[in-house]
Amino acid sequence: ATCYNSILWGDAANAGDPEIVLDANGAVSLNDSVLQGGCPGGNAACSNLISGDPLLGTLGDHGGAVASVLPGYGGAAIDAATCAVMDDIRGVARPQGAGCDVGAAELRMSALTAVVDGSGSVSAGATPVPATGGIADCTDSCTATYYAETQPTVTLTATPAAQWSFQAWGGDCSGTDPVATVAITAAKSCTATFVQSLT
Repeated sequence: ATCYNSILWGDAANAGDPEIVLDANGAVSLNDSVLQGGCPGGNAACSNLISGDPLLGTLGDHGGAVASVLPGYGGAAIDAATCAVMDDIRGVARPQGAGCDVGAAELRMSALTAVVDGSGSVSAGATPVPATGGIADCTDSCTATYYAETQPTVTLTATPAAQWSFQAWGGDCSGTDPVATVAITAAKSCTATFVQSLT
């Protein structure tokens, strides 16, 4: 048997046993995979095994035709695979991050872009923490990419420069309150418009 880009971890039914047990005539080849306990030895050929806990979630309906298990944020499976297949088991495009995730499911990621029109800045709240990038004291255009499986909500705060005032949000944010929230359900872009104070 040959396994590529696979996760073999947390066999709760046989706690303490290795993930793969080979009989006297068994043989397996494991490549670019996360395997609890490492290469099983014997007639096992292993290459590029990825160490560390993949922080697997539970089997459930995460979209798609069949139940799936998602790798966890910050786990060893994230961005660690070779991109052999361009869609995951749910039809989510790969890669979502810097590389493909190991296993059948790819964690969804979506970008939030903040654009400043005029003189001022925009900052995102401390949580949720972006996977990449950031929006902090942004005075032009800044992008942060968030793990989007849970469709997190990001708070943006617009701060005018001296002798300027905040006018309104545009794009995927709206209103005249300098604090806006945006749900990361897909790629989003919010523009903060500042106007010069006539005083």
